[in-house]
Amino acid sequence: MKKVFIIGLDGGPYKEVKEWIESGELPFLSKLANEGAFGRLKSIIPPYTMLAWPVICTGKNPAKIGPFLYKAKKRGYNPDFFSSSQFINSTDIKTWSIWEWASHFGRKVGVVNIPMSYPPTKVNGFQITGFFTPKSSDNFTYPPELKEELKGYRIDIELTQGMGLADRKVNKEKLHRDLIELLNERTEWVIKLLQEYPTDLFIMNFKEVDNIMHFFWDRKEIVLDYFKMADSSIQKIYNIAKPDYLMIISDHGFSNAPTKFYHINQYLEDRGFLKRAENIKGRLSNFIYKFGVIVVKRLRFLKVIFPEKFKIKIARESIKDKIDWKKTKAYAHWYAGIYFNPEYYPDEESKKKGAEELKELLLRATDPENGNDIFLFANTKWELFKGPYFDEMPDVVYTTTNDYRLNTNLPGKLIDEKFIRPDLTGHHLGALDGIIFLWGKNIKSGSRIDASILDVFPTACTLGELPIPEDVDGRILKEALIDGTYKEEFTNIPYTEKETQFLSEEEDKVVKEHLKDLGYL
Repeated sequence: MKKVFIIGLDGGPYKEVKEWIESGELPFLSKLANEGAFGRLKSIIPPYTMLAWPVICTGKNPAKIGPFLYKAKKRGYNPDFFSSSQFINSTDIKTWSIWEWASHFGRKVGVVNIPMSYPPTKVNGFQITGFFTPKSSDNFTYPPELKEELKGYRIDIELTQGMGLADRKVNKEKLHRDLIELLNERTEWVIKLLQEYPTDLFIMNFKEVDNIMHFFWDRKEIVLDYFKMADSSIQKIYNIAKPDYLMIISDHGFSNAPTKFYHINQYLEDRGFLKRAENIKGRLSNFIYKFGVIVVKRLRFLKVIFPEKFKIKIARESIKDKIDWKKTKAYAHWYAGIYFNPEYYPDEESKKKGAEELKELLLRATDPENGNDIFLFANTKWELFKGPYFDEMPDVVYTTTNDYRLNTNLPGKLIDEKFIRPDLTGHHLGALDGIIFLWGKNIKSGSRIDASILDVFPTACTLGELPIPEDVDGRILKEALIDGTYKEEFTNIPYTEKETQFLSEEEDKVVKEHLKDLGYL
């Protein structure tokens, strides 16, 4: 039985990290790369934290996991799904997570700060939930009594506490200090927990690495200094726990923040897929949106009078009542993709044909101002997904190029200057290239690999001498392993699904406000 540690540097970008380890700026990670394996870890389309981490932790494509990004009591092509859905949580992951799998085989596990892990699950060890945990919840640990040992523990930063609200310039100096403190705090808590609760499989994520890049991507010296601190944190954790194998990963890469909004539902309307409602909201939506943008952009004094929440509300006025749902063929649901109206696409053949048509249209979409491509990738669900939840997948998924961020409003024009959140200088809309390090006795020294986030689960199982679920989509990264030192073993063990839990209205509101603070919404 081997001890395996998986540590996430959330958003760690392949290009920059490769340069830093080659130049010796990150001494411990450089050591891991020289003595073990290093490479590119390809993310999912679209490359978002809330989609990528469930894939990492299960080794399966989304159609084998559960609902795609969002959930609601009414799903798919439905105005209520569009307007009232919540993000998924751990109860929507309808298959084995790596910590549940290891627990099943009697291994001691530790789980810290993994996104989408709330509410916590019963494990043979301990768990502290991560990103998407409502800040008001006291149900963030397993066992429940563990939280009594975590006085002062923080899951994430709070921009609304002294940082400056989103309608004012964020106090970057204070934010920077707080992110450094959070990294150090999490490192100290992890060391304390590992000393008290020895583990065979440990998985954690430094989400604050993603935060530093969202706000300081234009200051690469700050980003590098933060990675140096994270490098030191990983070494401290290793020195305390001495695992047999280390895996350092990221869920996606990073790039410059987008500078423009692209109104995807406007594009669908212009191409005849979406029909605007013949009511007051439908007719006035152009005016409401444009007026809101003009007010925010031109009347600068109103930026102080009106909070950012008000401006975002203008820009994102719900389009539920602006669409004629019976006459609309397809609509886009925020990040989640495009859904077809079954009245126009009644069978599999018509859906496939429609999805291919729409995919090609998206790939040909350009900015009318400069001719630049809008979409980096567009795929039909038949190209990417396979599993019991296939019908819940969007019919077309996509990710934009770095310059554009999608908006689902209907303003009457395709492109808008991105007028909110100038404090956010980095994002990962088109950044699929994350990082992976493998280190340990049976890893080939100096090997370089190209992998997928699907491969983390089966490779970790192999290193930890655990069998692998037969239905994983990922592969063992054999090219990084010394021949004859590992065993491939697959098994099929039925999974008992958790009952889906919805957040309260207040909890959902708090989570979404936090996501807005961090630039996700």
